[in-house]
Amino acid sequence: MTVPAGFRRNSEIPRILALHFADLPESDVQTAQGFKFTRPLRTILDLIELGTVERNFIRQAIRQAFDRGLITRQQIRNTPISGPARKTIEEALRRAA
Repeated sequence: MTVPAGFRRNSEIPRILALHFADLPESDVQTAQGFKFTRPLRTILDLIELGTVERNFIRQAIRQAFDRGLITRQQIRNTPISGPARKTIEEALRRAA
């Protein structure tokens, strides 16, 4: 779970959560039913950077998000993405074509 950089909590954080501290731009966050969460491309990029999810699952998530219209090629072109993450995304989309 990503929380603002200045987030402080007095109670114990549940073990099921791993907190990541970052101030995200509003363009990476959406709200539905009162909850804020990161947009699909931001989530995929975070998972790639963390390196804790198998690449096969990442590639599957990319293809599914693209097929469902949750991410677009234009969005990918307009987003600052690290070299390794860009390579992973482009490879997944090439295989999907």
